[in-house]
Amino acid sequence: MSHAKRRALASFSSHFQMVATKFEIPFPQSILPPSHVTVERGLIQNTSTFVPQKLDEYEFIGSCNICNSQILKLDELLVCCNRKNCDARYHMICLAKHALMLTNEYHLSLFPISAKCIKCSEAHRWGDLIREQRCILAIDAMKPVCEEGKIAIGMLPKRQMS
Repeated sequence: MSHAKRRALASFSSHFQMVATKFEIPFPQSILPPSHVTVERGLIQNTSTFVPQKLDEYEFIGSCNICNSQILKLDELLVCCNRKNCDARYHMICLAKHALMLTNEYHLSLFPISAKCIKCSEAHRWGDLIREQRCILAIDAMKPVCEEGKIAIGMLPKRQMS
């Protein structure tokens, strides 16, 4: 397979959902999806997210595990997807640059296909990290409002560590 075709496949979305399997066209055996792509079949499952209602259920964002600078805004934040064992936090740009440097793709791509957490060493697909960030941003948008405004501005829900 040519280098251009491999690069094009590598930039595929990290997730395909085949809703109506009777219309599915399988990937040709000669061009299977890359290992970072998950293919699922069936209806899309609804998920719900708990939005904490009390200030003590939130914590400050903290600093980046790469540059050690304070993360000032939630839309700059990426967290490790290993929710039970890791509380690592990163600036999105720091983790992207770090992952791209490790694979020598820094001058070829804006974002990596995957990134390894520096704290717990678990590898995560970039799409999963962004999905986690969007969940945090959705929770932030749904925070309760008191007389003074939204509670826990610039804070994120505490993680349940095991």
